[in-house]
Amino acid sequence: MSDERIQNTSWVLAVLYSKVGRFDEAEALQREVLNLSKEIRGERHPDTITASNNLALAYRNLGRFDEAEVLQREMLKLSKEILGERHPDTITASNNLTVTYRDLGKFDEAEALQTDVLKLRKEILGDRHPDTISASNNLAITCRDLGRFDEAETLHTDVLKLCKEILGERHPDTISASNNLALTYCDLGRFDEAEAIQREVLKLGEEILGEHHPSTISASDNLALTYCDLGRFDEAEALQREVLNLSKEILGERHPSTISASNNLALTYRHLGRFDEAEALQREVLKLSKEILGDRHPNTISAGSWELSNLYYKLGRLDEAEALQMDVLKLSKEILGERHPGTISASSNLALTYRNLGRFEEAEALQREGLKLRKEILGERHPDTISVSNNLALTYCDLGRIEEAEALQTDVLELRKEILGERHPDTITASNNLANIYGDLGRFEEAEALQADVLELSKEILGERHPDTISASANLAITYCHLGRFDEAEALQADVLSRRRISLGEKSLDTILASSDLAVVFRLQGRLPEAEKLAAEVLQLRLELLGDKHHETHLACYRLAAVYYDQGRFNEAEAQLVSTLDSMRNILGINHYKTTATMLLLSKVYRSLNRIDDARELLVAAEPAIFNALGIVHPQYLELQETLSSLPAHGSVSDATVPPHIPETSPTTQTPLTTDPIMGEKGSRNLVVTTESILLMVTLTSLLGFALYMSRRRL
Repeated sequence: MSDERIQNTSWVLAVLYSKVGRFDEAEALQREVLNLSKEIRGERHPDTITASNNLALAYRNLGRFDEAEVLQREMLKLSKEILGERHPDTITASNNLTVTYRDLGKFDEAEALQTDVLKLRKEILGDRHPDTISASNNLAITCRDLGRFDEAETLHTDVLKLCKEILGERHPDTISASNNLALTYCDLGRFDEAEAIQREVLKLGEEILGEHHPSTISASDNLALTYCDLGRFDEAEALQREVLNLSKEILGERHPSTISASNNLALTYRHLGRFDEAEALQREVLKLSKEILGDRHPNTISAGSWELSNLYYKLGRLDEAEALQMDVLKLSKEILGERHPGTISASSNLALTYRNLGRFEEAEALQREGLKLRKEILGERHPDTISVSNNLALTYCDLGRIEEAEALQTDVLELRKEILGERHPDTITASNNLANIYGDLGRFEEAEALQADVLELSKEILGERHPDTISASANLAITYCHLGRFDEAEALQADVLSRRRISLGEKSLDTILASSDLAVVFRLQGRLPEAEKLAAEVLQLRLELLGDKHHETHLACYRLAAVYYDQGRFNEAEAQLVSTLDSMRNILGINHYKTTATMLLLSKVYRSLNRIDDARELLVAAEPAIFNALGIVHPQYLELQETLSSLPAHGSVSDATVPPHIPETSPTTQTPLTTDPIMGEKGSRNLVVTTESILLMVTLTSLLGFALYMSRRRL
C-alpha cells in the first residue's frame, strides 16, 4: 500500500475513533497522518496544513485547547501565505480557530473572527451557501456565550429560515437549526416554545433518521432537559432512562454521549430527591470520565467532579463538597487559566459552599473577585455577571448588611428586566430575592406586594405545578406569617405541601421543607399539638434521609425545640438544643447565624429553667459572634440585647418579662432563597457547533458540541 493510501486510511480510521469517543487513539493516528504528510509533501503543502487542522481537532476533543490553539494559529498563518486569505480552506481554518477560542473562553476574539468568516463567506459564496449558513450558526452560538440572547435568536431564526428554503424542512441540517433555536428559547426562558420545537425535532428525527440514530437520541435528551426546566421531572426521568439505554446499546457504555446521558439522569434524580441513586450514577460518570478523557479534561472537571461536589453540597456533606470544589478550582486554574469563565465559575461555586459553612467573609472575597473578573471579561450586562451579583447580595444578607444587599439586588432586578425581560424566570427569581430582603428589613408590606407579583407571573409563565411557582407560594406564606395573617399563611402553606407531596413524594426534601414551614404556621397560630406532631415527623425524616449532621436536620431540631419552648416543656427543649448546638459548633462554627440562633433560643430555655448563669454565659459567648458576623442592626443582635437585659443580676428569676421566642427572622427564614450557580444543575445539552475537517477531496463536518448550562439553585 502506498504512503498516500496509508495516510488516507489512517485519517478515515481516526475520524471513526473520534466518532466512538476513542480520542487518544484518534490523536495518535492524526499525528501519524501529519508526520506522513510532512515527509511526503512537505510542511507547507495544503494537505499537511489540513492534517495539522485535524490534529488540532483531536486536541480539542481531549480538552487540550492551548495546544489546539497554537496549531490552528500556525496553520491559519500558513494558509494565508500559501492559499490566500479568501481561499475556502483558509476561511475554514479561521472558523475552526473560533471554536477553540470559545473553548478557551475567549468569546470576544471568537466573535471578531466569526464575523470575518461570515463576511468573507457571504462575499465569496453568497448568503445562501451552506457554509455561509454554518458561519451564521456559529456566530449565533457565540452571541449566546456572550449573553446576547436576542441577537442569537435573530441569527438562529434566519439560519432556520434559510435551511428550510434551501434544504427543505426534513433535511438533517434544518432539524439541527431548529434544535439550536429551541436552546436559545431556553436561554430566554421561553420553555413552552422550546418544548414545541423540540417535540417537532424529535418527531422528524424519528421519521427521517430513525429512533436509534445518535441525533434522534440527542433530541430526546434535549427535550428531557426542557421538561426539567418546566418542572416535569417524572417525564424527564422516563425520557432520560430511554436515552441512556439507547446510548449504551448504540454507542457503548464508555462513549462521551452515554456518559453525558448518565450525568443528566443523575441531575434529575437529585431534583426528585433520590440522592442515593444520584450519587451512585454521578460516581460512575466521574470514574468513566477520568478513564476515557483523563483527570484533567474540562468535561471531567465540569460534568464529573463539579456535579458530584454539588451533590455533596445538597446532602449537607459540606466538607466533602469543599474539598472537591477546591480540586476543581485548582485544576481549572492550571488547565484553563485564572480568567477562563469555567475557572471563575468554579470559584463562584466554592463561594456558595463557604456560605453554607458560615464562612461569609471568605465567600464574599471570592464573589467580589469573581464579579470583578466577570465584568472585565464578559461585561456588566452578561447574565453570568449578573448571577454573581445576585449571589453576592445573598452573602450580604448572611453578613447582616441588608442595605447593601438591597441595593445590589435592586440592580440585579433592573438589569434582568432590561436584558431578559420582566417575564424571564431569572427576572422573577431576582424579584423573589428582593422581596425576601424586604422581609429581612421588616418591610413586610413591600415584600408581600412583590411576592404576590412573583407568584402571579410564575403561574402564568411556568404553570401552577412548577417547583418555582410552588416555592413562590411558600415564600408568600412566610410573609403572611410576619404580617400576622396566619389563616392565609396556613391555607397557602397547606397547598404547597399538598402539591409537593403529589409531584415529588413524601420523602422529597422540598416536601419535608413544606411540612416544616407548615409546622411553624401551626405554632404561630397556637396550635401546638399539631405543630409538635408535624415538627417531630420532619425531624424523623431528616434524620433518616440526611443524618444528624445536616444543616436541615439542625433546623428541624431547632423548630421542634421551639414548639417545646412554647409548650413550657423546657427540659425537652434543652435536650434537643444542646445536642444540636454541639453539632452546629463542630460543623458550621460558632459564627454561623444558624449556630447563634440556636444559642439565643437555648439561652431563653435556661432563663425559663432559672439557670441564669448558664443563660448569661451563652449570651456572652454569642454576642461577639453575632456582632462580627451580622452586625448590631441585625435582628439577632437586637434579640440578644433584649434577652440579656431581661436577666436578673443574680439569683432567681425576677418579675421581668421573659422575651418571647421570635420566629426565625434572620436569613434562616428566607426559605427558599434562590442562588445562581454558574455551572451545573441542568446537564449538558446537545448543541450543534460546526468545525470543518478537510483532507484531499473529502469534506467532513464534525458536530462536536459540549455545553454546560446555567440554572437556579435553591438552598
